[in-house]
Amino acid sequence: MTTPNARHAQVTRSVRTRFAPSPTGQLHLGGLRTALFTWLWARHNQGTFILRIEDTDSKRFDPASVESITSALKWLELDWDEGPEVGGGHGPYVQSERGAIYRSHAEYLIGAGHAYRCFCSPARLVDLRRRQQNAGQPSGYDGHCRRLAKRQAQAMADRGQEHTIRLVVPDSGTIQVDDLIRGRISVDAATLHDPVLLKSDGMAVYHLAVVVDDHLMGITDVLRGQEWLPTAPYHRLLYQAFEWDVPIFVHLPVILNPNGEGKMSKRRPPLVDGVAMPVHVDEFRDAGYLPEAMFNFLALLGWTADASEEVFPRDELVRRFDVSSISAAPATMPYDKLAWMNGLYLRKMEREAVLAMLQPYLTKAFGRTPSQLSAMSGLTIVVGELVDRIRTLSEAPDWLEWLFADPAELDYPDPDMLLARKQDRATSVALLKSAADTVATMPVFNAVSLETAIRDAAGRADTKPGLYFGCMRAALSGTKASLPLFPIAEALGQDNVVTRLRHAAQVLEACHATGA
Repeated sequence: MTTPNARHAQVTRSVRTRFAPSPTGQLHLGGLRTALFTWLWARHNQGTFILRIEDTDSKRFDPASVESITSALKWLELDWDEGPEVGGGHGPYVQSERGAIYRSHAEYLIGAGHAYRCFCSPARLVDLRRRQQNAGQPSGYDGHCRRLAKRQAQAMADRGQEHTIRLVVPDSGTIQVDDLIRGRISVDAATLHDPVLLKSDGMAVYHLAVVVDDHLMGITDVLRGQEWLPTAPYHRLLYQAFEWDVPIFVHLPVILNPNGEGKMSKRRPPLVDGVAMPVHVDEFRDAGYLPEAMFNFLALLGWTADASEEVFPRDELVRRFDVSSISAAPATMPYDKLAWMNGLYLRKMEREAVLAMLQPYLTKAFGRTPSQLSAMSGLTIVVGELVDRIRTLSEAPDWLEWLFADPAELDYPDPDMLLARKQDRATSVALLKSAADTVATMPVFNAVSLETAIRDAAGRADTKPGLYFGCMRAALSGTKASLPLFPIAEALGQDNVVTRLRHAAQVLEACHATGA
């Protein structure tokens, strides 16, 4: 039997996979994981990875979503061999451009007795659903137009009567779907209904479009979300109707909220300690997660390469990846683990590269241009200490406010933070002034020489150096928790350190005078 465009179907044993997102909003992290698993399987088998845009839902179509999808794939370096921007021999790769292909296949199904024209009005369908709900019956089409003779239905269509095209689903029997990680799934045909394949405007519905496209594009392995599992019986019937080989199906498990309750949702982001967490790829990228860390993390979210290891090079993940080892159980989203892994990858980076990646975050936080930031030697001095403490790039500004503040106007929310440990205000003021005088007279100023000078000053005053260190650190950073004292001081520079220490002494002295 010859079906429309059958000559274009790829007959090959090489693995061909596809990522086929619907552009209805920003790409969800679960969608990126599907793309990653699909890409890994193609690369593991030296196969082909295809990007296809499934935009048949015109009401929910968002033009900006296509850019969100492609930029997310590029961010993770998931290069596609065929699809938008690169072309290929099985295009078009946008479903809204393939309408004629779907219509010809729908007509073939009618001619073969596997589909029929449905002239039921929207009003009748609404009334049908109402009556079914009132009777406590499951909603679904009742096959009303299936009884129309083909000749009668064709005549009605020729007269321009609006209609859809529906798939004929058997009234009884069992439909079996094989899933690589879930085994054989059997569905009672009596629980299904005749779904629409082609809408009245001539646009294909997902069921028809996805089966036709997967066949004509030679897809051998379909990795898609678990939410599509209820559609698999309809797709199995379509493959049978066209007499096409069925690809290998892998329905990937959902990603659950961190508490393990409910699917991680686009509309209701999960809360961790009262803070809304990112769910869209753009949000993770904006928060300063590295693509290398995200690649490693997502690859292990539902699949295990080696239970004793968690950090893998990209090429090693490609070498080890096996779809049959994907867990069918839902995976809980461990945000802490992602942050930990991101910090690990940050610390592996060259410091110059970290500084370059920090620039957009520092520009946004402090209003400095990239050229101004590049000229700040202090950033180079503290970047190593900074990287040891942050887990994402977006955390950096909170650790660096002291570097961008006016030396004489640093705000101390609680002046008592300037107190030396277990010392009163008068003693602490004296320590800050002594430190400022010591710094002002240093012939050579850097982290090492400053520590030596302060220890010497403490020795002369018969005081523990730690008393100096504590109040100096608070004075220079304006916080109780900060980077180490001496890199901070070197980054600020000698004159700024003197100014800030004297300013802190004045603040503390003023509080002492007023009794605040």
